[in-house]
Amino acid sequence: MECTGISITGLTKENPNPLFSKKISPEEFQKLPRRASFTFNFGGTSAITSAHFEIDEDEIRLVVEEGRKKSIYPDLPEARERKSRVSKEGYYINGLSPRRTEIEKTQIKRISAEELAEIVNSISGDELIFYTGAGISTAGEKPAWNMDQLKENLGLNNGGVGFVKQFRENPGILAAKVRQFANQLFTDTSTPAHEAIAGVIEAKPGTIIFTENTDLKHEAKGSRVSAIHLDLESGAFDKVRKRAIDAKILITVGLSKDDRGIINYLKRERPNLTIVSFTLTERTIPDYLDQNDLVVLGDCQEKLPQVVPGLRKETK
Repeated sequence: MECTGISITGLTKENPNPLFSKKISPEEFQKLPRRASFTFNFGGTSAITSAHFEIDEDEIRLVVEEGRKKSIYPDLPEARERKSRVSKEGYYINGLSPRRTEIEKTQIKRISAEELAEIVNSISGDELIFYTGAGISTAGEKPAWNMDQLKENLGLNNGGVGFVKQFRENPGILAAKVRQFANQLFTDTSTPAHEAIAGVIEAKPGTIIFTENTDLKHEAKGSRVSAIHLDLESGAFDKVRKRAIDAKILITVGLSKDDRGIINYLKRERPNLTIVSFTLTERTIPDYLDQNDLVVLGDCQEKLPQVVPGLRKETK
């Protein structure tokens, strides 16, 4: 199964290609487009080729493919003719596989949030990258469904049979569930971890956020910083490439695997790059780390805020 998500960026017309994350206003947040797109491809014995849903502001579009047959809801002429806005530019890195190491997890050093603060104090913001995944957004006051919850609630388990059944029997109810998910993505509420990252950026201007997520929680109230959303941002990988030149520390939050090869690229270009991963338990330590990398164990919603008080503000 392959799932792709398309999101937005917090860029402005005046500065469309920043190489750092910056503060944005509530007015800028309200003007951001609300778009997301997910495609689930099924193989094996499933008769269903793929299930797709797309969110475009107030519009919901559902698509089911069974072999060569494509069914669309709402089945309007413009929907049948419309081409998906999904762009995979920046989603994959051609010829570069995900980074996976074979070392024992015991070889990876555990550090505290306070120790991480001292590491961050030793570099400039231009040398710091955050890379966030789904695990950062599934907590807080208004969490978004994680991938398991999304598949369960939309019937995307077991070859997508439940999704197709709902699509055939009452697509309006299925579209309402997708709308519920959309509301979670675009609500104006961040999590404590997102707010803590904004605190790091305030202390270390020049820091950049790359995110795989389809939500606006980096840009939402409490955080209010822009992020490069890898799924839709035009030339997103080019920004990764440019930031790799100076990168010394990569902090990953809620990112269980290097499914796009971006971490592999950064490590290849910067062999001395240190990755610091926030991960919940010993069992969930990601396999893209090696013996030169570091782990902060525990809930990122609790641990990340503990980093901020120990930071010394950098002046530009």
